[in-house]
Amino acid sequence: MVLSLRHQEVEQFRSVRRCHATDLKFVGIPKIMKTLVVFDFDYTVVDDNSDTWVIKCVPGQCLPDLVKNSYQKGRWTEYMGRVMTYIGDQNISQDTVRSVMETIPFTEGMIELLSYIANNKNMDSIIISDSNTVFINWILQAAGLQGAINRVFTNPATFDKHGYLEIECYHSHECTQCPVNLCKRKVLTDFLAETSERASACCSEQETNLVKTLFTGYNKVVRPVYHYKDAVVVTVGLQLIQLINVDEVNQIVTSNVRLKQVWEDVNLKWNPDDYGGIRKIRIPSTDIWLPDLVLYNNADGEFAIVHHTKVLLEHTGRITWNPPAIFKSYCEIIVLHFPFDLQNCSMKLGTWSYDGTLVVINEDSNRPDLSNFMESGEWVMQDYQSWKHWVYYACCPDTPYLDITYHFLMLRLPLYFIVNVIIPCLLFSFLTGLVFYLPTDSGEKMTLSISVLLSLTVFLLVIVELIPSTSSAVPLIGKYMLFTMVFVIASIVITVIVINTHHRSPSTHTMPQWVRKIFIDTIPNFMFFSTMNRPSRDRQKSIDPAHIDISDISGKPTPNVVTYQSPITKNPDVRSAIDGIKYIAETMKADEESNIAAEEWKFVAMVLDHILLWVFMAVCIIGTMGVFAGRLIDSSCTAAAVPKLEQVAHLEPLHHCRGPG
Repeated sequence: MVLSLRHQEVEQFRSVRRCHATDLKFVGIPKIMKTLVVFDFDYTVVDDNSDTWVIKCVPGQCLPDLVKNSYQKGRWTEYMGRVMTYIGDQNISQDTVRSVMETIPFTEGMIELLSYIANNKNMDSIIISDSNTVFINWILQAAGLQGAINRVFTNPATFDKHGYLEIECYHSHECTQCPVNLCKRKVLTDFLAETSERASACCSEQETNLVKTLFTGYNKVVRPVYHYKDAVVVTVGLQLIQLINVDEVNQIVTSNVRLKQVWEDVNLKWNPDDYGGIRKIRIPSTDIWLPDLVLYNNADGEFAIVHHTKVLLEHTGRITWNPPAIFKSYCEIIVLHFPFDLQNCSMKLGTWSYDGTLVVINEDSNRPDLSNFMESGEWVMQDYQSWKHWVYYACCPDTPYLDITYHFLMLRLPLYFIVNVIIPCLLFSFLTGLVFYLPTDSGEKMTLSISVLLSLTVFLLVIVELIPSTSSAVPLIGKYMLFTMVFVIASIVITVIVINTHHRSPSTHTMPQWVRKIFIDTIPNFMFFSTMNRPSRDRQKSIDPAHIDISDISGKPTPNVVTYQSPITKNPDVRSAIDGIKYIAETMKADEESNIAAEEWKFVAMVLDHILLWVFMAVCIIGTMGVFAGRLIDSSCTAAAVPKLEQVAHLEPLHHCRGPG
């Protein structure tokens, strides 16, 4: 048994303009009732006009004025026939037209809704549209929905033998409110008369009629003003979503933004009471006039917005457009204090072809919107403001050009560079100082020094990409890495000198008296050397051939000392023995003096090692503090830099000599 919906329920369905499966409810309908859902096609099933979508296959996606201006009110089918004839004249194949039509987007949630209706045995759906059978069949087949619609009522169309699409009127009627090709009320009435279904829900009929009425004769090239001398007032707001990348080398800042634009289009107003109470609709931004806002300081990519999202159109003509964009803006990156730097970057927005007398841009706020900003792991926003400029270029001194410049003060978070660059370099420096604590006799001084140098070189090769490769200034971290490299090389040179000093001997070098006085007699007294054995310079007893103790030779004590001229020494054997002893004594004396001199050189080298150990450790600490302390301990640097944004408003913006167009 088939029952009818109450009148209130029918009106409830008729008020639905954008249907979703989750939104469609049938209150109080018994399970045995059969409900008919009636759809329009354009701006209902699909989210655009299928008749105008086909123009995308035309070269340049634009019709000649002769065809475009041939439309007569109520004669849409005849107009589309001329459009398809023009497409055929351009030798555009049927496959090309079909591939274009299959790309038209469906209304959000419509595919799910049609699938829901198709799977519900208590519901049927039909389409009543003044499109044509070919377009509708192509689009439904591409989405796999040809079985979801029970019947389609539209203008019949076929391709002739020459490849031209011929469109005919669906029927003739006497309704004065509908186009001559099809009256939707008559189609629905006749269909209900043929069937036993009495419950229906119509979707988007008022919205479809509204869109067609608004855009009949609409020209998106002309500014939407009553008089050509009037200016279009555009309110601009920038919402920063994410700071994607800061390229210090190329001085490019990549950011994800939303560029909100609000203006009034006097050609797109309507009375909501005439269209079922519709007060707002969403339409493609490509179908209306748009302010040509561009990013003046664009560094790479597109100057203008390339992702044309839909706009919100209100019945008062107020248009709100909030498209997303990826901006790549030029920013002068000052790397002098990298990685403890503070950068002031800007985005300069303005109309490119309209001067201030034609399009006036205003800020919606003196600060960009960061309510949805996703924090970066490298940068923190310290301050952000915007200023409006009236700029008079040299080429046209009497005509103002308006721009809005957004400034962002960004502080870099240096933790990554401290952990991965600064601390390793500091450890290399300390390791270099420990070379002088290693005993020279171990023979590993040069091995350790060269190993540190090689390790530092490999480390620098790995982290070189982290350092801004710019010649405008040497960053702090670059200075510190240069300091570390010089520090290590200096330690190698000095280590060579210390090793050379350690291995000197009397046969090659005679120690100057001032060296002995400074490094043996003076400095050790001040450097905790008091407990160490210094080289002894006490002279050994000289063996005088004229005074020989005979007991030393015979083993028997003699009461008197016998001289070299004594009778006992005149014995040739005794004299020969004395000469031998003298030679041995002098040789031992020379060896001992040589050993003492060598020990003195080693002692000097050891003193140098101790001095250099303390000197290098002190230089390492003082050098590190000297490079970074000025930036680290200046706790007021951030607070002092923030007022710079107040000064930016008085700076002359980037000038490009250009005129209208």
